[in-house]
Amino acid sequence: MIYLDVEDLVDIAAAVLAPQDVVIRDLGLLSMSAHRPQTRAFGHEPYPTVADKAAALLVALCMNHPLQDGNKRIALAAAWVFCGLHTGGQPEMTNDDAFNLVMGVAEGRLDVPEVSAALWKAGIVGS
Repeated sequence: MIYLDVEDLVDIAAAVLAPQDVVIRDLGLLSMSAHRPQTRAFGHEPYPTVADKAAALLVALCMNHPLQDGNKRIALAAAWVFCGLHTGGQPEMTNDDAFNLVMGVAEGRLDVPEVSAALWKAGIVGS
C-alpha cells in the first residue's frame, strides 16, 4: 500500500493553500499524522481498509493542527488524494457533506469510524 509522507502532505498543502505559504507549526505532529494510517499494534492493523486509512489521516491532520493555517482543508485534500491513489477515484460527496464531515471532526463529534463510514457511503470501498 502507498502511504502519503510528510513531503506529500506539504505538496498537497502548497497546492491547496496557494498562493499562501505553507507554515508548519509542528513537524512532529505532521509526521505523526502522516504515519497514523500505517499504525500496527501487536500484529493488529486498526485501519485495515482504504476508507479506514483515509479516515485516520483526515482525523489526525484535522485534530493535530500541524500547520499554522489550513489544517481542515489539508485534511480533506489529503484523504481524497489517498483514496484516489488506492481506488482510482474520490469520494462522491457534495461540498456541503464534505464540509460537514470535516467540521464534525474538528468539533469532536466524529472520529475515525464515523469518517470511514461516510467514505464507504461515498463510494470508497477498496481494501
